[in-house]
Amino acid sequence: MRNKLSFICFLVLFSHSLFAQKTEISGTVSDSITHSPVEGVVVKALLNQKMIAFSTTNKLGKYNLGFENQSGALTLNFQHISYNSKIKIASNRSQQLNVSLSSKTLMLREVSVAAPAVIHKSDTVSFNVGSFKTAGDRSIEDVIKKMPGINVNSDGKIAYQGKDISKFNIEGLDMLGGKYTLASRNIQAKDVNRVEMIENFQDVKQLQGKEYSDKVALNLKLTKEAKMRLLGTAELGGGFRGDDVLYHGVLTGMTFAKKVQFIGTLKANNYGSSLSNEVIGFYQNDNITNVMNGLMNSDLSSSPPLTANRFQQKNDLMASLNSVIKVNENVIWRINADYTRDQKQFQSETTSNYFVNNSNVEIKETQAPQYLKNSLKATAYLQVNSPKIYLDNAITFLASNVDNRFGVITGGNSIQQNVTNNLTGIQNRFTLIKRTKKKQYNFASQVNYSDMPDNRLSITGVPGVSGEFYQAGKGTTFATTNSTSFGYDLSRVSQLSLALALNADYDRVYTQLQRGDSSIINRNQGLKITTSISPIYRLQSLNQRYGFSIGLPVNFYNLAYLNRLNPNADFYYNMPFFSPKIEGHYIFSAFTKLEFNSGINNSIGDITDFVVNPIQTSYNQQTAKSGILAKSSNFSSRLNFEFKKPVELFFSNYSVSYGAVKRNILSSQTVNTGTTNVGVNTSAVADENTTKNISFLGNASKVFTAIGTTLSLQSTYGISTGFQVRQGIKTDINSTNFSISPDVKTQISKQLEISYSMNYSLSSQQATNFTTTYHQQSHNISMSYSPVDQLIIYGKMDFNRREISKDNYKNIQLFDAGARYKRKKFEAELKLNNLLNTKEYSYTVVNQLDVFSYKYYLNPREILLICKFNL
Repeated sequence: MRNKLSFICFLVLFSHSLFAQKTEISGTVSDSITHSPVEGVVVKALLNQKMIAFSTTNKLGKYNLGFENQSGALTLNFQHISYNSKIKIASNRSQQLNVSLSSKTLMLREVSVAAPAVIHKSDTVSFNVGSFKTAGDRSIEDVIKKMPGINVNSDGKIAYQGKDISKFNIEGLDMLGGKYTLASRNIQAKDVNRVEMIENFQDVKQLQGKEYSDKVALNLKLTKEAKMRLLGTAELGGGFRGDDVLYHGVLTGMTFAKKVQFIGTLKANNYGSSLSNEVIGFYQNDNITNVMNGLMNSDLSSSPPLTANRFQQKNDLMASLNSVIKVNENVIWRINADYTRDQKQFQSETTSNYFVNNSNVEIKETQAPQYLKNSLKATAYLQVNSPKIYLDNAITFLASNVDNRFGVITGGNSIQQNVTNNLTGIQNRFTLIKRTKKKQYNFASQVNYSDMPDNRLSITGVPGVSGEFYQAGKGTTFATTNSTSFGYDLSRVSQLSLALALNADYDRVYTQLQRGDSSIINRNQGLKITTSISPIYRLQSLNQRYGFSIGLPVNFYNLAYLNRLNPNADFYYNMPFFSPKIEGHYIFSAFTKLEFNSGINNSIGDITDFVVNPIQTSYNQQTAKSGILAKSSNFSSRLNFEFKKPVELFFSNYSVSYGAVKRNILSSQTVNTGTTNVGVNTSAVADENTTKNISFLGNASKVFTAIGTTLSLQSTYGISTGFQVRQGIKTDINSTNFSISPDVKTQISKQLEISYSMNYSLSSQQATNFTTTYHQQSHNISMSYSPVDQLIIYGKMDFNRREISKDNYKNIQLFDAGARYKRKKFEAELKLNNLLNTKEYSYTVVNQLDVFSYKYYLNPREILLICKFNL
C-alpha cells in the first residue's frame, strides 16, 4: 500500500510541473467583410510541420489552443470549407491572436455535390446516413451497424470505440431514458439525415468546458420532412411454423416537433425475439431490485448463444408510451410507461459433468420450461439544465409477476418445478449541481423500496421424496443513498473537492424449505449504513487536453444484522475501509487519445451472508451462506488507447486491464451421489484467497469507399487464476480465453450487397488432474439483391461448428431467405426461416471444474407474410 501511495503522490507532483509549463493561444475568427464570427473553423498549431494542438471555433468564433511550452516558431493554420485558408506565423508564447477570413467565390456549372460520409468537428463525429444506407436497410439501426467504429449487439445495445453510449438523443432530446431500441428499430432510415457520435460528452451545461468526461452520446439528426409530420407504421402478418399458426401485429406512432417528441407503440406476436427486449434500459439507473433476487431464481431456464426466435415458442404483448416536452431551452419533462407480457417455452437436453475426486459425475436432463412474466413500469422525469443550475428528479414505479413452470425428466423420473413471485417497487432519484466562479456544490439522493411478499418454488416427482416439497421466500428492501460534495478551484487548471455520502440499506428476509413435516427456516433482518468521505484532487488543462484526478475515499461501515431464530447469531460490525483511485487522460491530437484508471476498492458483503440455512434453488441444488461477512479488496487497472481518422473512415481502440481480488471466503461445492438422485450443494467457507486476471481487447474498422467495402476486426484474450473448494479440497483453477471476430461488408453494385462475419473462440481450464480445451467457430454470410427499385430479395446462412466433447464436433447450418416489395407507402414482406429444417443446436460450456453440454430443439420451417403501411 505504501508503494502505491508513493506512486500516486509522485504523479501529483509530476502533474503540477506538467501543467505549470504551458502555452495558451486564443482568439476570435471573423468574416473579413461582415466582421461576424465564423463558427466551425479548424485551427491547428504546428511546430516543425508536426501538429501539437488543435481547436474548433464555437458560435462566437472563439478558439483556444493549449500545449507544452517549446522552443521554435509556431505555424497556425485556419481552415473552413466556405473560406480561404490562412496561415499565421506566431511566437511560441501565450497570446491573443484574432484572424479574419475571406469567403471563397464558387462558380457552379451543373456540378453535383455529394455530402461527405463523415464530418469531424471538435468532439463530434457526424456520419451521413445516405453514405451508408443501401436498399435493404429499413430502420436506422440497420444503417448504424454499418458505420465504422460503432458496434450494435443482438439486443440493440450501441457502443462507440469500445464504450457503451451514455445518452441517445433525437434532435438533442433524450426522450427514452435508455430504452433507445424503441427508436433505433422503429425510426426508418430514410427519416434520418445524420448520426452524430459526441465524444467527451458532458450533459451538465455548467460543467461543459470545465470538467472532463469520457462518456459518449449518440444524436439523431432527422430530415426536415420527418420533423414536420406524424410518422408511424401499421403492420399485420400471419403464417405457419409446422402445424402452428403464426401472427404479427404492430401499431407505432411518432412525432418529433421542436418542443414535443412522442413515440407510442403496441406490438403482439408469437414469432421472433422477445418484445420485452425493446424496453430494456441500457444506461438509466432505474433498476429496482429486492434482497430475494440474490437468494432465489425466478427463471430456472438457460439460453444458448442463439437468437430466441430459433428455439423459443412465444406469445408476447408489449405497449409503450414515451414523450418529452421541451418547456424552454433549460427545462424538459419526460414520461415513460411500458407494459410487457413475456411468454415463452422450449425444449432442451442438458448433460452436466461434475468433477469429483478425479472423476466425473454425470447428470442427464430433458427440460421443458414454460415461462410467463407480466411487467408494468412507469417513470416521470423533470430536468432543469441551465448555465446557472442543474437539477433533475425521476420517480419510477414497477410491478411484476412471474409464473415459471420447469419440467425435467432425469433418470427415468418426471420432475415438475414451479416458480411464482410478485414484486412491487418504487424509486426516486434527485440531483442538484450548482457552480459559481470558483466553487461547485453537488447533492444527489436516491430512495428505493421493494417488496416481494411471495416467492415460491414448488417441486414434485423427486425420487426419494414423497409428494410435493417447496421453498418459500419473502423479502423487503429499503435503500437510500444521499451524497453531497463541495469543490473549490485552486487555480484555472486545478480543483479540490470533498464528497460526503450516506447509504442506508434495510433488508428483511424470510425463507422456508418444507419437506413433509420438516421445515428449514431463515429469518433475518438488519441495517447496513455506509458513511463515505471522498477527497478528490483534479488537474485539467483549459482545453481539456490533459486531465488527471486522484481520490482517497474512505467508507465507514456500520452493520446490525439480527437473526430472529437465534439471537446468539446476531452480528454487529463497525470498520473503516480506504479505496484510493487515480484516473487521467491525454489527448495527443484530434485522432489519438489515451485514458487510464487504477484503484483499490475495498468492500464488504450484506445480509445474505448470514442466511446460513440451506435454500433449495432447484430439484437437486441447494445453496447456503457461511455466516461470515464477505470482505474483498479489488485492485484494478485499465489502459485504453483510441486512434481514429474519421474523414478517412478508420476507427480503432485497444485496451489492457488487470485485476486482483483478495477475499476472505471461498466458494465450496459438494456433489452428493445417492442411489436415486444426485445433489449439488453450494456454500462458502472461510479462506483467504486471491483471484487474478489480465485481459486484452482490440477493435478496428475501416471503410474502403473505392470498392464499397467495410472491414472490421475484434479480438480478445484473457487469463485468470482462482480457487474453488470441491468435496472439501481446495483446488486452483487457471483459465484462458481467446476470441477473434473479423467482419466484411461489401456493396458489389447498387443492386447487390454481401456481408460475411465469423467468430473463433478457444476456452481452456486447468486444475489438478483436470484439463479441458474447447474450440468453437461460427460463420455468417448474408446477401441482399434488388433487381428493381421496389423489390429486395435477401438470404442468410449461419454455420456453427461446436466442440461437444474432446475432439467431438457438431456442425449446425441455418438458412433463411425472404423478399420485400415496396410501393409508395405500402410494403409486403415474405419471410422464410430455417429452410433447411435444422432440428438441433448443440454446444458446450466449461464452468470452473464442471462441463455442461446443451442440445436445444429448434423451431421447424417458418413462412410468414407481413403487410406494412407507413405514414
